[in-house]
Amino acid sequence: MLEQLPTTDWQDAFPHRYGHTINTQALYFKVLSIYHDGKKAQKLADVVNNNSGLRLWNGEFYYSYRWKNHRRYKEIGDWFDSLGNLLAIIFELADENKAKKILEYIKKNKINMPYPVKAIYPAIEKSSKYWQDYYLDCEAGRPNHYLNAGIWTYIGGFYVLALIKMKKFKEAQNELKKIAEVSLKYNFTEWLNGLTGKMGGSESGSQEGNQAWNAGMYILAYESLKRKKVLL
Repeated sequence: MLEQLPTTDWQDAFPHRYGHTINTQALYFKVLSIYHDGKKAQKLADVVNNNSGLRLWNGEFYYSYRWKNHRRYKEIGDWFDSLGNLLAIIFELADENKAKKILEYIKKNKINMPYPVKAIYPAIEKSSKYWQDYYLDCEAGRPNHYLNAGIWTYIGGFYVLALIKMKKFKEAQNELKKIAEVSLKYNFTEWLNGLTGKMGGSESGSQEGNQAWNAGMYILAYESLKRKKVLL
């Protein structure tokens, strides 16, 4: 598996993910598939899914990260990382059975409510072992804000793609409508409050509208649903 240092992926300085993360493994698996390196891709999938000492699969979903595997010592981020798990479905790192369990976990815990979809679940509180004081330097210092379980319609677009991948077209249509509704209301703002679905204030300006990655992801999800095929 590829390894990464803390704060070196798209989630900026939150949460404190490092080592073997599901987000990076899913992307790496896709790259290997694009380059037709089936042997490496299969080895990666086997480690992520099956290796007792290294795997990220926990029976319901993929851990956010896993590291420090030394005898009985290990470090595991056991919260649900939405984007990493959805990419695993879309890029087929997860088999059909695992993909179904991931989607069931999302619905059971209402991670797609009130809009798709919260960045992580559950939110990390100050009392959590995963808490870092530097979260207070951004909106992540408030649970259900920003990347700390705030709603990102960008990730919601990947949720729609995952539903399409599993041929759940009616569900995909319903989720896409929800994204359209809130995107029109708040002009493709970056993120929303994870509990209320409303656009809150932000001193850092991260709540500005006209976010092209959200708009672009909506177009991709829309066109994929129209053709009933993931165009990624």
